[in-house]
Amino acid sequence: MNTPDASSRLLLVSNSTQYGSGYLDHCEAEIRDFLRSTARVLFIPFAMHDLEAYAVRTVARFEAMGYSLEVINEVPDVQAAVAQAQALPRAQQPVA
Repeated sequence: MNTPDASSRLLLVSNSTQYGSGYLDHCEAEIRDFLRSTARVLFIPFAMHDLEAYAVRTVARFEAMGYSLEVINEVPDVQAAVAQAQALPRAQQPVA
């Protein structure tokens, strides 16, 4: 992302909620371990019909974990935001 030789890592989370817990509660430890000291996180919110509400919810949840989250459809320069991001969480609707 911000360096051409940066190693790529991938964290897969199959669901954002688990019965009896809140949004991302069940995988918070894994997210924290994965992101470690990451400062710039760029979110790509394509999993919900209401992208704005989904983005607001996700920004609040990541902030509660101590991470600053930018939303890709709210940045003025998408290419620069992607180049400067240290992490790119992406949500997508399941394929039927």
